[in-house]
Amino acid sequence: MPVRALLLVLLLAAGCTSTISPSPSLVGDARVGGTVRAGLWMWDDPDRLEPALLDPQLFFWHPFARCCLLRTLLAYEGRAIDEGGAQLRPDLAESMPEVSADGLTWTFHLRAGLRYAPPFEEREIVAGDFITALERTVRVGESPYHDVIEGVSEFRDGAAGTIAGAQAPDERTIVFRLTEPAGDFGNRVAMAYLAPIPEEALAVHGDNYGGYLVASGPYMIENAESIDHADPEAAPTYASDDLVLVRNPSWSRDLDPIRPAYADRIEIVPIDDRGGPAVDAVAAGDIDVMLDPMTPSARDQVLGDPELRPRLREAPNPNLFFIALNLAQPPFDDVAVRRAMNVVIDREALLPTFDPERGSSFVPTAHAFPEVAVGGLLRDYVPDGIAMGGDADRARELMAQSTYDSDGDGRCDGTGCTVTASRIGNTTDAAFDIIDVGLAEIGISVEWGVEPEMVDPTAHVGLGAIFGWVADYPSANDFVILMTDPGAETFNPSLLGATPEQLEDWGYEADSVPSLDDKIALCRTRGGSAAFGCWAELDQLVSQQVVAWVPVASSVWAYVIGSRIDQFQISGSEAMPALERISVFPDGAP
Repeated sequence: MPVRALLLVLLLAAGCTSTISPSPSLVGDARVGGTVRAGLWMWDDPDRLEPALLDPQLFFWHPFARCCLLRTLLAYEGRAIDEGGAQLRPDLAESMPEVSADGLTWTFHLRAGLRYAPPFEEREIVAGDFITALERTVRVGESPYHDVIEGVSEFRDGAAGTIAGAQAPDERTIVFRLTEPAGDFGNRVAMAYLAPIPEEALAVHGDNYGGYLVASGPYMIENAESIDHADPEAAPTYASDDLVLVRNPSWSRDLDPIRPAYADRIEIVPIDDRGGPAVDAVAAGDIDVMLDPMTPSARDQVLGDPELRPRLREAPNPNLFFIALNLAQPPFDDVAVRRAMNVVIDREALLPTFDPERGSSFVPTAHAFPEVAVGGLLRDYVPDGIAMGGDADRARELMAQSTYDSDGDGRCDGTGCTVTASRIGNTTDAAFDIIDVGLAEIGISVEWGVEPEMVDPTAHVGLGAIFGWVADYPSANDFVILMTDPGAETFNPSLLGATPEQLEDWGYEADSVPSLDDKIALCRTRGGSAAFGCWAELDQLVSQQVVAWVPVASSVWAYVIGSRIDQFQISGSEAMPALERISVFPDGAP
C-alpha cells in the first residue's frame, strides 16, 4: 500500500451575511482573522493542484477535507494523538451513532440548521445528500471502505438502482445497514468520500466535481459562489496555481464543535522544493508553514539554526517499517528463532538507511502497529528484552531454546539456517548488510534477491525487508490485513492463519501456523476507546508472543513555522498541519 500522497488546500471568503465573529477577535486564547500563507510542494508538477485533486470520491484521504472544505458525520479534532486527535467525535451528526446490538445497523441524526456554502447557501444539508455522495463514490471512486454497506455490490453492478443499506427515513436521519459488524465504520464515515453533496451540483459537472466542489466546512474555494452549476460551460473554481480558501459564510462556529477556523483566508503558495528552499521561504516570511513535511536535510538545517530551532514542530506519521517473517518457512516456523531475530536486529543502525522521501526523521520501534492505530496507548511500550541497538547475547539465549540450535550455543545450525529473502525498496542496500550482521550473530545466513516476491506463498521466501505500511485512518484495521486471508491474491507475508490444507498445497512441511483470527474478529467489532484497547492488546500479542514480523521504525514528519504564527497544531489523525487551528498575529507582528 503506498504511503498517502500529500495533497493540500486551504480557506476561503464570500460576500454574504456571516455568522462568524468579525476580525480581529479571540476564540479562547487564539486570534481570529488574518491570512495564512501555506506552501505546497509541487513535485516539479505544475498540475499538482488541478481541480480533480479536490474530488472527495477520487482522493478520499486528502487532508484539505477534514480541516477546511468538507464536513462528515463524524470527524477528528486537529489535535495531537495524546490530546484526543485520533478520537472520533460528532461533526455533522449531533451525537455519536446509535449502533444495534448486532453491530449491523448504524443510525445518525443530523444537527439542525446546517447549510452549504454559496452558491447553495439557501440549501440545507439533509440526510439524502450523504446517499448522493455514497452513490457517486461507488460509481467513480476506488475506495474499498464502503463495500461493507449492504447493497453496494448490487448498485455497482447495475443490478439495483439504489443502495439498499443506505436509507434516509427523514431529512435529519440516515441509517446504514452493514453486511457484517465493523467497529471501525465510524472511521469510514469520517472519510471525505462520505461528505454530503447536493444532488443539484452533480447534474452538469458531476464527472468533474472536484473543480465545482460545494463546501460544507468552514472554508470554501475563493469565487466558488459565482459558479453557475447549471451551465455546462462554467469554468472550475481555480487554476492549478492559485488555490485560495476563504470563509464559508454559511458555516457557524456554534454548529461546529471541532473546527475553530481561526484564519479568515488561506493562500496556497507553490514551492518547488520541500527541502532547503522551503525552509528559506519560511525564514524569509514568504510563507508561514509548508503543508508537506520537511526532508531530513531540511530538518537538520532547522536544528542548526538558533532562530529556527524553537519553531520546529513534529508528529509521528501513521506508518510502520518492518521485516516480514514467513511463519511456515524454516527456521522462522520456530517462535524461538523469531524472538531471537526480534532481539538481535539493530534498529538504530537501520534508521539512516531509510528513504528520505519516507519521513523527516525516523525513530526505532518494537511494537506491531503505529501509534495512531492504537490511540497512543502504547507510546512507551517496548517488548521485554528489546534493545533498540540490538542485543546479541540475549538473542543467543533465545536461540538456544530453538530446535534449530542442536548444540545449545545460541546459533542456528542445519539446513534451515540459510534463508531466501526478498528486498523491498524502503531502504538503501546498507540495510541488508545490517540485517546480515545481526542474523549472523544467531547463525542465520541470508540469500537476498528481488524475486521471487514474498507475497507469493509458493515461493517459500523466508523474510522480506523492509516493508512499509500506513494506516489510512486511526485504527489498526488497515494493518490486520497483514494477518488475515493468506494466499497468492492477498498480502499476508507471514501466512498467519493459513490452514493445514493451504500449507500442504503450497508445499510446506509445517502443518500449522499461529492464527489470530478470533482476536482480530473481536477487535473489528469494537469502536472508539474499546477498539483502541483491543488493538493495543493485539499489538502486544503480535510483538512479544507471536512475533509475526520484526517492527523496525516509524517516521516522523517535521514542520517549521514562521514568526507570524501564534497558535499551531499538527493533526494526529493525519500528521499534517491542522489548518483550521493556525492563527496569526495581527499585522504579522507578535
